[in-house]
Amino acid sequence: MDWFRSHLTYRKQFVHYGGINSKINTIEGGVPQGSVLGTLLFIIYTNDLSDTLNCVKSNLFADDSALYYSSPTIPHLHKTMNRELDNLDW
Repeated sequence: MDWFRSHLTYRKQFVHYGGINSKINTIEGGVPQGSVLGTLLFIIYTNDLSDTLNCVKSNLFADDSALYYSSPTIPHLHKTMNRELDNLDW
């Protein structure tokens, strides 16, 4: 687990565009883009996604996830989606 912590948390990143660098930001978690480990960790993370959701439906494709839900009112939609998203915050 220490390897994961040291390689997937608190990395630094910045953007270079038009000869200008942005400030350096710390990324608290995530997998470096293009890493071999990224695909495996994505599959592990999303494997049980549909089992975790109660009302919201999900579509998973390659490296993309979409959640959707239909509701008669905006407040109900907001409440339901936030509750479901809280369930995903492992």
